Amino acid sequence: MPASVTPKLAILDVRSITKAKCCVRVLRTAIGPASLAGLAWSDSDKDWQTSMQPLTFWQKLYIPEILRGMAVTTRHFVTNVFGRRHTVTQQYPEEPTYVSERYRGRHRLMRKEDGAPRCTACMLCATSCPALCIHIQAGEHPDPTVEKYPTSFIIDELRCVFCGLCVEACPCDAIRMDTGVFALAAYKRENFLYPRNLLLGDDVPVNIAEGKAPDH
Repeated sequence: MPASVTPKLAILDVRSITKAKCCVRVLRTAIGPASLAGLAWSDSDKDWQTSMQPLTFWQKLYIPEILRGMAVTTRHFVTNVFGRRHTVTQQYPEEPTYVSERYRGRHRLMRKEDGAPRCTACMLCATSCPALCIHIQAGEHPDPTVEKYPTSFIIDELRCVFCGLCVEACPCDAIRMDTGVFALAAYKRENFLYPRNLLLGDDVPVNIAEGKAPDH
């Protein structure tokens, strides 16, 4: 093998059918046919060569597999119609939907013991939001012991990706996503802009079909 050829060139991955021919051509050009003949195949390469079996006539038609799949579908259909032993479809919204306790649903803002918003308008949730759906305006609090509070706190639920980063970034536990509300529906875009009073629970959002887990 010439000195200019690096050892890595001889250890190319030729397990893919589409790449095998290209790799052989590169090796033949780089190190010559004589050196290429001296390369040894590994056990995994030999297994790859022997595992590629030609398809039979029936396998090329795909008819047996199609009939087998239709038989499975028909069996489940008949079983669900008469016995409902394997039914996985939920009759929503007539049947309640249960979600995990860690499920990230609609946002809500927490309050202090005196009823004031727990948020201090530190902007950490808005900064950590990858969708840029949180908009906060800070103002001076009338209480001199409190530095500031959010005069405006709006979340655009249509842009939110429900990643939960705002909850993790908040140092005051002022925002949570444990409401269990998983379905939000409205006819107008402005109905998905949730202001501070709605997030605090003072107002009810305009939803035509709100889905909420019964255990929340």
